[in-house]
Amino acid sequence: MKRYGTVDLGTGEMLEGAMVWVGVKRSPYGSRWYMSSQDAAIELAKDPIIGKSAETMRVFLYLVGRIDFENYLQIPQVEIADELDMHKQAVGRAIKILLERGVLIRGPKVGRSSSWRLNPHYGWKGKVKNLNEERRKRLSVVPKDTERSDNTEDIFNDE
Repeated sequence: MKRYGTVDLGTGEMLEGAMVWVGVKRSPYGSRWYMSSQDAAIELAKDPIIGKSAETMRVFLYLVGRIDFENYLQIPQVEIADELDMHKQAVGRAIKILLERGVLIRGPKVGRSSSWRLNPHYGWKGKVKNLNEERRKRLSVVPKDTERSDNTEDIFNDE
């Protein structure tokens, strides 16, 4: 009867079991990525204010590119303006529009800088479990006698 095992080459000790090599799983998207909804992208493009403002879309795309886990954003507006070669006032207007339209959610001040969160309806960077919890928090209460249309899908189905 054959016995298989592993030998520690340093000590000569026979180790029970077998070593298995498991490769590192790599994301096809690189190290920086987030999830987005196609419906939300269409909604933004059709928005009468956001969709017609190239500077607002540029700021939105930049912020999405810099999003941190759980959708937190803490980037000075001056830095955004410098990176996008825009005036500070234009960045301020764009952020104001994104806040008014519900795309961004105001966060606490960090020193002298503002912070925001991307509304999870428009994208998410983090665990799917936490996304579903955030969506539940943001749902409005619907009276029991309100009918649900047949084409409504359950956004919390984890399948």
